Formats: sequence, structure tokens, C-alpha cells
Amino acid sequence: MRSKFSFVGAFFILILNSFAESFRFYDLPEIKVEKWIASSVWELEENFEQWHFEQWNSDFTDIPQDAIKIIERGATIVVSQHISGLGIVCNASYPVEWTFDQAEHADEEVYNIFMKTARESQDISNPRGDRFIAILELFGDNPTITGNYTCRGLNTGMEKSVFVFWDGSSPPFLTLSGRTVHVYPEDNKLILPCFVSQPEIPVTLSYETNGTFQQISEGGGVKYDPKVGFILNLNAFPNKEAHARYKCNTEVEDDEVNLIVERGLRPQKHFTELISPGTGIFYDPEQSAIVCCARKGQPPPSLHNIFCVNPSTCKMKEHKLYRAGNNGKKIINGSCISDKVYMRDYGILRCKGDGIDIFRTVYTDFGSLIQEPQGIYFNFKDVVPEKMMHLTVHDHAPYYHMQTISVTCEGMNSYFSDGHKWSVRWRNNSVTSYQPIEYIDDAHIHGLRFVDVHLHWKMLELICHIPVWNTTDWVSRSVKLDVQKSSPPAIAGESLQHFTFALNETEKLLECNSAAKPAASVTWTKNGEDIPKNMIILNESGTSVIMIRRITHDSAAEYKCIAKNIVGETTKIIRVFVEDNSSSSSSAWGTTAAVLVPLLIVGFVLTAGGLFWKMQLQKKIVNHLSRVVFRDSERQNEYPA
Repeated sequence: MRSKFSFVGAFFILILNSFAESFRFYDLPEIKVEKWIASSVWELEENFEQWHFEQWNSDFTDIPQDAIKIIERGATIVVSQHISGLGIVCNASYPVEWTFDQAEHADEEVYNIFMKTARESQDISNPRGDRFIAILELFGDNPTITGNYTCRGLNTGMEKSVFVFWDGSSPPFLTLSGRTVHVYPEDNKLILPCFVSQPEIPVTLSYETNGTFQQISEGGGVKYDPKVGFILNLNAFPNKEAHARYKCNTEVEDDEVNLIVERGLRPQKHFTELISPGTGIFYDPEQSAIVCCARKGQPPPSLHNIFCVNPSTCKMKEHKLYRAGNNGKKIINGSCISDKVYMRDYGILRCKGDGIDIFRTVYTDFGSLIQEPQGIYFNFKDVVPEKMMHLTVHDHAPYYHMQTISVTCEGMNSYFSDGHKWSVRWRNNSVTSYQPIEYIDDAHIHGLRFVDVHLHWKMLELICHIPVWNTTDWVSRSVKLDVQKSSPPAIAGESLQHFTFALNETEKLLECNSAAKPAASVTWTKNGEDIPKNMIILNESGTSVIMIRRITHDSAAEYKCIAKNIVGETTKIIRVFVEDNSSSSSSAWGTTAAVLVPLLIVGFVLTAGGLFWKMQLQKKIVNHLSRVVFRDSERQNEYPA
């Protein structure tokens, strides 16, 4: 009985939750000015040394007085010429986007209005706590970006607006100054879009009658609102022709807008689909082109493509397709026209011809970038979400514990918001959230994340999640890691070696072989200083060889091999000695000569001295004998026989 009651209670709670979800009440979006950029002119005048043009600043204490005025409880923002950039953020608990009400009158390319979306989430499996963010960035000095910006909830009907007066390079103050604008009456009311870049600028209105312009005073069915222009109650002009030429002026010379009020209904602001038998639109993969065909035998249709950064930007340009134009590049078979499409293209198109009038949004995926056929889609529901994102590891496998790898995760701006999330699948098959190191700052490219991932040997898979811009969904893509355990370097052989080389020997090699996971990087020093790079003849996978091309006295040194990886490092020392054989021989002969020469000299002196002594002795003997003989001869003469 209790189990039956529990089942009924659970079923009842489920029904209540579904009912509450169907009739969920939403809060209005929140709008906030988040950042600004100082005008280059103001920066140059105030402080030339610290001039940094187009750098976002979120510190509003640095802003000059009255540079940005937020009035009417945040409904109006007046931006002075001191400001060249403004960032406005809208956030809600549901998907939101910005729209520009004056896009139809803005510059041709609205290049100075940038819109993007993002999402903040604590748990991607539960969108209840998510915050959906729409970012509006205004740039430059063009007053035409003055207008009403609406942050609207997708599929909720909730919206909130802010009107921005953008002074820019004024004067002229009329944002449409110098133009001719066609307008159409609506329900006995005529709105003439004579809005200005500053709310306090006086504007006058005149209309043409009999070839001249006469000024119309306010009151009596004429009202001026600087956010809208002149509003005319046509019931107050029973005797006047509403379908005439009007002109708005300010006090500045030539600051005027010419307006032509046309009869009939305003051109359509929606598209009616028409595809007759024998007509159609398709993608030709061989030509990488979109092809649109009218009825066979009829002239080719007009094909007008507009390519955009993201869906919000496309919506600002959609009005250009109301008037069917043609920028198709090539006519095929007489009744068809084609236009080239490239990877990453996103935009809107209209094909109009005999039997066909269609509007399409064109999505492309990463196709060829991931070695797959490029996909082209004409409907958001047909898109293959996984092909709209790309996950790349910029380091080659195998991967090791404690290694840091670089990873990029990119999503197509046509499909995703910013707000990437990461998770890891571990070897035990559990999945946990992961926060890598992002080294691209707040100026990162929309949709792209470039991160560093520190690996652990238990990691099996890295997963990137990107939020879909207009729903609560997420799309994921993963890459296998299979991280291996790492080990420090070990160098083969003895850690200290000695080599003796002979002087002038050539091409002597010193080797250092290491084993490690991952492979070590090897560097060399000679007596503590880096060796010349031209000595290294091999250095890869932990093995390094240097060559001494000719042995000189300078080759004698202590060479150190250092093997290092993410785990640690180790070293090996090789001491080189140089032996000079020719120098040793000369030295030996020198030593011998140094000993022998003095001995020879002494011997010569002694020999010469001995000879001299002998000669003197012989001389003395001869003299002595001479005297003896002389005496004997005298004696013989003194005593005869």
C-alpha cells in the first residue's frame, strides 16, 4: 500500500513540475554598462604618454566627468565624444540576444556594432543556475550607431531596451544627415526618423508645397521625440497631403535629412516561401557552391548572399534582402545561378526567380579541417552539432604524467556562445569537471579557447563542452589522451669520463645517451659556458653527440652533458686532455742540449788546457835539455883531451 502511494505521489510531483515548467515566470533581462574605451583624441589631449587607443577599461573612477550619462533609470545612455567604445551587457536566466531597431537606417556594413553571446554555468547538466549573456560593443565616432538597442529573450517574450545617444564626430547631429529616406504612413500616423546624436539638439521640420519648404510647428498633431523623430497625427492634417517631401534640419549648416513619404504599403518585413516544381536550391560539393534554379528554360534567378559574424549580426542585415538583389557569381545551364561557399562561412541568402522565392540561413561546419567532407546546412535543425566544433591537441603523442600540452577548442560562431567548459574522463571511467589554464585574455577570439592542460597518468580523455547560443543545450567533443607514467632521465655509462687526444687530431666525438619518459632534452656546457651550436651534430630522443673538428690546446676542458625532462635532470662530465707529441720531442732535445753543451764546453776547455799545459811542459823540457847540452859543450872546450 505504501509503495503504491509513493508511486502515485512521485507521478503527481512529476506532473506538477512539468506544469510549472510550462507556465514558468521569467524576470526581465538585466542591462549594465560594463566597460568603456577612451577616445584617442581625448587621450592625446590629456596624456600623450599614456595614450592607448581601443583598450577596454572597466574602472569607472577613471572616466572623465559626464563622458557617459545614464539617465531615465538606465533606459537612456548619452555618450560624449570623450568615449570611442562602450560595452553593454544583458543577462538573464534564459537565452537572450541584442537587436538594433535602427539597423535599417544604419551604415551599410554596421562595422562598428558588434554583438555576441556567452553563458555562465556551474553545472552543465543542470541549466537552472545558468546565466545567459548578450554582449553589445559599440565602437568609433560614427553617430549613426545612435538608436534603440533591445535585449530580448528567445522564446520567452521578455525584453528590455536601452537608447544610446552616440555623439561621436558630431556635428552633423542628425544621424541620417545628408541622406534621402523613404517612409510610409502607418495607421493614420507618420513617423519621420529625424533622430539626433545628442538629445538636447533642437530639430525643425518642414514640408514641401508648391516647390518650397514650409516649417511645421510642434503641437496640433506634430510631436518630436529625439529617440524617434517627428510623429505626425495624419488626422490633424485633413487639408494637407501626407504623401510629400519633408526635411529635418538642425541649427548647423547642411545638417539635414530629406524624407520622401510614399504611397502604398511599407515593403514586407518577412519572407513568403515559394518553391515550384522544377525549381530548388542545393549545395554542389564538386564546385563548393550553392546553386539555385528557376524553372527550366526561364532566366536564372537572382541570388543575394550576406555573410555575417554571428546570428545577431545577420539579423541586423536581414532587411537588405527585402529588396531582392543579385550577387551570384556564375550562371549554370541558363536557368541556374551559383555562388562559392567556403569553410566557416555563415550567412543569409535570398533566391528569387521564376517559380522560386526562398530565404535561407547558410551554416557550414569544420568539414575539411578534420578530414571530412564539408557540410552545408540550410536549416538550424539539420546541423550536425559535433561537426560545428573542433578540438585539437598541439602536441604529439605519446603523452606523459606531469607533461603540459596545448589544446584549442573552437566552435562556430553561427551555432555556439562563449562559455566553454572542460571535463576529464579518468581510467576508472568517472568524469569530473576540469579547469585548464587559459592564456588568452578577455580579448580572445569569440568561440575560441587556447589552453594548457597539465596531464596526470590516470587521465584517459579530455572533453570540451560549448553552449549552443539559442538553447540550454551543450555540445561536447573529446580527445583520447592515454597518459603514460613518466620517469627521470638516466645517462648510459659512467657519470665521469676522461679522454686524451693528440694535438691536431680531427673529428673527435663526445656522446651522451639518455633514457627517459618523455625523452629528455640534452644540452652541453664547456667549462660552465654553453658550447657553440655548430658543435652539435645530433640531438634527438635523448641522445646527443658533439664533434670537436680539430683538437687544439683550447679543446682541453670539462664538458658537461645535461639531460632534462618534466620529471627531473641528470648530468655527465667528460674531461678532455690534449697531448702535444711534437712539443714533447722538442722539449727533450732542449733538455739534452742544455746538459751536453756545457759538458762539451768544459771538456773542450779541459782538453785545450791539457794540451797547452803539455806544450808548456814540453817547451820547458826542451829548454832544459838545450841548456844541458850547451854546458856540456863548454866543458869540452875548457878541458881538451
